[in-house]
Amino acid sequence: MSNFSVTNIGPLSSWRDYFGAFVEATNKQGRRVVDHELDSKIIGFTAAAY
Repeated sequence: MSNFSVTNIGPLSSWRDYFGAFVEATNKQGRRVVDHELDSKIIGFTAAAY
């Protein structure tokens, strides 16, 4: 598999500084929306550290 890229979104300990989610009802401290960092127009995800 050679069609991929790696995106570093920082250490787990820094994720707690973020507050968010894709849907306002699921916003939480420690949830980071990762979309602008990705080289993609279709996908995004959340990373959570509680």
